[in-house]
Amino acid sequence: MDSEGQWSIQNLGWLMVVSWFCASLLSQAMYMAIYGLPYGPEVLIAKMGIYYWIIVGIEVVVWALVATLIFLRVRKVKSLATTEHMAPAR
Repeated sequence: MDSEGQWSIQNLGWLMVVSWFCASLLSQAMYMAIYGLPYGPEVLIAKMGIYYWIIVGIEVVVWALVATLIFLRVRKVKSLATTEHMAPAR
């Protein structure tokens, strides 16, 4: 949280990514508990039809969010590292 008590965009982004990952993991675990095998894309396409492609689109957006968050984190760390090594002005 920032100084005003609000969540930053990066924190909310990471929470969304973790939620998506946990939901996917639980979904796969439930399917394996019922059918004994993990599901693949052919099972999803057969059972979900057009909704499968909507979910794929959402997942692409989530992975783009992950890439953006990692890029922002790396850029922030690099900028902190360069400012720490700057010599103070006289």
